[in-house]
Amino acid sequence: MSYNLAINDLIQKRKYFYETDKKMNNIKKNMEINLNVKIPKDIFIVITSKYGDVKIENLYHDFEAKVTYGNLNINNLYGSSNIDMRYGNLNANSFL
Repeated sequence: MSYNLAINDLIQKRKYFYETDKKMNNIKKNMEINLNVKIPKDIFIVITSKYGDVKIENLYHDFEAKVTYGNLNINNLYGSSNIDMRYGNLNANSFL
């Protein structure tokens, strides 16, 4: 079983509202979107994020991550990983 998580897909609706407000000359600045996603611990995940940081904690299975223009923070990884980082920093603790 696997699970693909494209964070940018989840915020497309929010971008639409931002663009609508921008056209109405009511520009919102410093917008922040925080998503907490809980998944079963026994599945493989693929995370793709552009222009945002990703934080992973207590992951018990293998995963893949592609992070562009953002940082990847990992705490307590119990599986293996395949990470593609571009224009960001990788901070990792406790690979078990």
